[in-house]
Amino acid sequence: MADTDRQLAEVRLQLQEVKEQLCEIHKETKDIIELFKALEGGFKVIKWMGKLATPIVAIAAAWTAIKSGFWR
Repeated sequence: MADTDRQLAEVRLQLQEVKEQLCEIHKETKDIIELFKALEGGFKVIKWMGKLATPIVAIAAAWTAIKSGFWR
């Protein structure tokens, strides 16, 4: 019976260690997910800026062509 109690105590200790490790992994994974979500938002902003830049560059090129006398 004492041997069984000792084994049960070892299993409980191992289970507690596994729980602690699992909690640490959960925290790290949560941080990584938050980082990816932040990066995803940043890439959306960059994509919007790229879409906005295309017509602005076209307008600036046309304006420059008009001002420089290219179409005269």
